Amino acid sequence: MRESVMESTKAFRACMAIACALAVLLVAGAPAAQAARPLITEALLPEIETKRVKGGQIEGACGVAVRGGQTFVSDYYHRTIDIFPDGSGRIAANPLDGYCGLAFAPDGTLYANEWHEAVYEVSPAKQLIDSGESTGVAVDQAGGDVYVDDRTYITRYGAPIAEGEPPAEKIGLGSLGEGFGVAAEAGRVYVPDAATNTVEVYEPATDPTSPAFVIEPPGGFSSLRDAAITTDPTNGHVLVLDNLQPGFEFPEGAIDEFAADGTFLGQLSDHVIDGEPSGMATSEGNLYVTDGNSEESNVALFGPYAGAGFAPLAAVPSPSGAPTGGVQEAGAAPAAAENPPRLRPRAPKHRKRQHGAHRGKRVGRAAR
Repeated sequence: MRESVMESTKAFRACMAIACALAVLLVAGAPAAQAARPLITEALLPEIETKRVKGGQIEGACGVAVRGGQTFVSDYYHRTIDIFPDGSGRIAANPLDGYCGLAFAPDGTLYANEWHEAVYEVSPAKQLIDSGESTGVAVDQAGGDVYVDDRTYITRYGAPIAEGEPPAEKIGLGSLGEGFGVAAEAGRVYVPDAATNTVEVYEPATDPTSPAFVIEPPGGFSSLRDAAITTDPTNGHVLVLDNLQPGFEFPEGAIDEFAADGTFLGQLSDHVIDGEPSGMATSEGNLYVTDGNSEESNVALFGPYAGAGFAPLAAVPSPSGAPTGGVQEAGAAPAAAENPPRLRPRAPKHRKRQHGAHRGKRVGRAAR
C-alpha cells in the first residue's frame, strides 16, 4: 500500500514538473510571438464609438461602405446603418429585417441589400430597386449601373434608376448556380458561385450568359456560401472572403487576393473571425472588413493591404503559357501560417444568436 502511495506521489510530482516547464516556455515565448504578429491589431472603430449606437453595440456588422471620410456599417440586429466616425448618424432599415450588403454609386446614392431579400436605394431617398431573394449588391463606379445577385443570375439596372424600373439585363442566367455576393469593375462582373465553388467572371458586353472565365486559388475555395467579394479600383484586384469552416455557426474566413485576370496573388495574413456573413469594401487602396456574425461587431482596417507589413502569405505566379484570364492551375498553395492571426485582438463576450425568421425558411438559405 505504501509503495502504491509513493508511486502516486512520484507521478504527481512529475506531472507538476512538466506543467511548470510548459508554463515557463509559454511565458518565455510570449514576447516573441507578440512581436511576430502583423501590424493590424486594432479595430477601425474605437469601442467608445461602437457603443454609442442604438442598443449599446453594433450587432451583426454584415456590410460596410466608405465615402467622404465616413464609414457606413450595417447594424443588422438593430435594423440600422450606423455612420462613423462619430456614430451619431443612422439610416433606418426595415424593422422586420436588417441590411447587410452596402454599395455607393458615384453620385453618392447608397444601396443596401436586406439579408437574402430585397435591394433598396436608402439614401438620399428610400425606394425599392429589386424585390428578389438577393444576396449581394454592387455599383459600377464608371457609369453608376447597379448589379444585384439574385442567386441564379445577376440583374443589372441602368443608372439613373427609377422605382419600379425593369432591369436592363440579366447576366449569367443558365450558368450561375448559387451566387453569393457580386462585384463590378471595368466591364467585368465577379460572382462567387457556391454551386461550383469558383468565382464566375462575366463580360456582359461580349457574352451576358456564359462566364468568360472562372477564378479560384490553388487547391480551391473551402466554401463560397454567403461569401463576400470586392474589387479595388486602384489596382483592379479582386478580394474574396472564403469560409474556412462551412457548416459552423461562427466560421473563420480567409481573404484571397486575385489580379483582374484571375491570377492568384496570395492570401492575406489575417483571418476573419465570426464571418459568414461579413462585409468588405475598399477605399483609396485600403481594405475594410467586418466580423459580421458577432454580437460585438466591428470593422477591421487592413490599411494598404498590399503594402509593407500587409503582404500576402505567398505569391503564386501565373502558369507560363496560360491564356490571359484563364483559371489558375499551376503553383503550390500558399503555406498556411501557424495559428493565423485574426482580425480582432480579443474574443467577443457574446456570440450572435440565430435569426428565427430565416432559420430554415427556404431550402438553400443560410441562417443568420
